[in-house]
Amino acid sequence: MLVQETALWQSLILLKQSLMSLLFYTRKILPFIVLMLFSLHVSSQYCIPTNRIPQVEPVITSVTLKDIVNSNTLSPQTDYSYSDFTSLSTPLTAGTTYTLSVTGEAYFPHNLSAWIDYNRDFEFSAAELLTTRVLGGNQPLTISITFTVPADALDGSTRLRIRAVIEPYGPWNLSNDPCLPFTQDGETEDYRVDISGGLQRDLHLGPLVSLSSGLGLGIENPAMTIRNHGSTTANGIVVNYAVDNGPVITETIPGVLAPGELITYTFNTPYDFSQPGCYTVTTWLDWGDDQIASNNAREKTVCKLSALTGTDVWYLHSNKNGGAEPLGIPPFSSTTNEVTMNTVFGAGGWQQEYFETANADSIFSRNTCLVFLDGSYDHIDPLQQFITDHLGRIENWVASGGKLFINSSKEWGASIDVNLGFGDTKLMVDETSHMGIHGPSHPVFLGPHTPVGREWNGFYAANAVVVGNSLKTIVHEKDDESFPGAPVLHLPTLAEKNWGAGIVLFGTIGASQFLTPLTESMNLRANILAYLHDCSVVSSQSDLPAPESVLSIFPNPATGSVTVSLQGMSMSEGMITVYDAMGRPVEVEKANIFFNEGFTIDLSGLPKGMYYLRVSGGKVAGAGTVLLID
Repeated sequence: MLVQETALWQSLILLKQSLMSLLFYTRKILPFIVLMLFSLHVSSQYCIPTNRIPQVEPVITSVTLKDIVNSNTLSPQTDYSYSDFTSLSTPLTAGTTYTLSVTGEAYFPHNLSAWIDYNRDFEFSAAELLTTRVLGGNQPLTISITFTVPADALDGSTRLRIRAVIEPYGPWNLSNDPCLPFTQDGETEDYRVDISGGLQRDLHLGPLVSLSSGLGLGIENPAMTIRNHGSTTANGIVVNYAVDNGPVITETIPGVLAPGELITYTFNTPYDFSQPGCYTVTTWLDWGDDQIASNNAREKTVCKLSALTGTDVWYLHSNKNGGAEPLGIPPFSSTTNEVTMNTVFGAGGWQQEYFETANADSIFSRNTCLVFLDGSYDHIDPLQQFITDHLGRIENWVASGGKLFINSSKEWGASIDVNLGFGDTKLMVDETSHMGIHGPSHPVFLGPHTPVGREWNGFYAANAVVVGNSLKTIVHEKDDESFPGAPVLHLPTLAEKNWGAGIVLFGTIGASQFLTPLTESMNLRANILAYLHDCSVVSSQSDLPAPESVLSIFPNPATGSVTVSLQGMSMSEGMITVYDAMGRPVEVEKANIFFNEGFTIDLSGLPKGMYYLRVSGGKVAGAGTVLLID
């Protein structure tokens, strides 16, 4: 991007924010707080997206699809710009063509997308996207979307999602997503469609929930999830698994599986994974499916890992443009990062390589303790390619005890998000220019380099935020506080995640020379690396907690009591803790809980907002989020 373009977009953004703030106050919207960290997929619930900036102008004002006629929806049902109109429905027939009409009145252009969950798996895939078009601005204010229901769509009720969002710095690429917590304004509306004339029998085989690469892998009973996506009851389901194309273990699931029901099946016959190395585990279903598709079989590689023994430290970045940013802007790698590496590890105490030429096998080996991957700003694409090419090796190295720091800003005009792996953790574009401490007790704020400070500013101190499950926020953006009374997301710009015996820190923090105060930002980066530089050898995983399972919580959103399902977790006794969106424990009616499959907890005494539930017992834990509404 040219300097002139950067200044122009900065001016347009400030103008837009000023206009929206003015509109916000003239409408006299009462203050509210919606605490929502990110949208979470749970086993029986669609994700609930949110937008940070409050609605100050009508975005989606009318939706028409056959029997669905919904007009004059000038404001969303909720403070976080989501409306549940699933009480409105229409029949659709597989193989038939229809027209969906959406009207908007937004002054600023929004990217409008629509999805129908044809396979009823509670997710909206790219194959289920009907269209993405520009709505508002100088574009048409009514968009007609013509689509044909696939012949292999599943019969029964399913969901239509319509979402219009302002793309950061755009719209340039028609970016949109059915679930991401966008930091711009926008609106989401859900409706119900009832499909007939399609397929009726379909089972979906989920992932192996009991097997993951690690130091403690041994004699294991494989377990997997199975959901009935069809409209008929399933019985006599035959399940199979084989390791490295060896003998096939075949078992039959007792009982029946009702439409929409999800179960976790654990094989009675175990397998010995205790010898170091990697194993290919294949699982598949034998049942009279109408849909012969890949959702009946899965393959996963799991590895019995060996503990790391070395103390090597590596720093990787791109050699794009000779390692320099365009327009003479110094890359993170050529200035403050190298100074910081010398400060923490001493000159000659670390090694440097490039994404384009690095030997991943040599870097992510038992001899390495810490790796710093820097995507800089213009170097985000080489970083993403490197992670994509070597993700399996990187994840296994961390699970063996490795310490990883991935830090990158986000190039304007690129895709809306970058998948960093580690359980679908994503770096999402944002326009953050102000960051603040989330939990001042974290070691990175305590030293050894001080002062560190509590807040940092800069020309886009971070151009992105981090979203994902089981993240511990360390530093968050504070730009969402610019609109008093708006949803405060406080999405992380620095977050931590335990992965096996190791740790990953995900950062989106800009180069220290662009942040103020400079000394404090330099000390923060040095403390991050010092915190990760723990090269003590972990000999086994016996004393480490198992990776957290994702809890199924329903109903979600909730108005009071929720039921927490523990399927896939082997636990007979445990404790539940509830936290608010700021990570503070909240008082609820709780005690030691004895359970086999689940329990109910009453949240009706809490203010509305997003809450984080964690269940722990012994070395087993599970976590999930629930949105509490009126």
